[in-house]
Amino acid sequence: LIMPAFLTSLTLFSLYNYGIVLHFAFWFLIGLMAISNARSEKSLKIAINDASMSSILSSLVFVLVLAAGLVGGYFLVQKYRSELYLARASRLNLAVKADSDRAIDWLTRAVNADNSDVKYLNFLGQAILRRINLETSSRSGNQEETAARLQNLTQAAINVADRMTTIHKNDGASWFNAGGIYQGLIGIVNGADDAAVRSYQEYLK
Repeated sequence: LIMPAFLTSLTLFSLYNYGIVLHFAFWFLIGLMAISNARSEKSLKIAINDASMSSILSSLVFVLVLAAGLVGGYFLVQKYRSELYLARASRLNLAVKADSDRAIDWLTRAVNADNSDVKYLNFLGQAILRRINLETSSRSGNQEETAARLQNLTQAAINVADRMTTIHKNDGASWFNAGGIYQGLIGIVNGADDAAVRSYQEYLK
């Protein structure tokens, strides 16, 4: 009963002009609320018996299982997305520049969605090498633009090889695939032959 009366007096206090009676009632109700809260705090007791403890443990287990399910579901969705992007890229003709660019874009999305599987990096590296071959074999177009694209593609291929051997450094297939990428860059990038040899040596260890 105290809280409704207090709220009512507070409303009246804001709507009507100041009065000594209203002022006294306002502070009187605040005092009653303080006394009431002090008594309730003294009499407050929390008893945790076996039943309540088992309920708490059950709730905790439920939360942990739910969190694990959400995390597992997230990675499952990311894996599905990567496979979807890979399927879209595989339907494109890498002998065509436009399709090759689109394939690289899809494979990049696949790698970003799931970098735990080295196969996405391998497919991306091979697609970039195919695109580099298209640029080097083409003799049409602006030479400066071609050189700029070729530089970007070679750097992208190096980044893929480096990412393979960094994230999956304990996987022999990663070193072998990285060696294949560097081998494809021989004659285009200085030092690619040495990098290929080092990668193959790591693979043979």
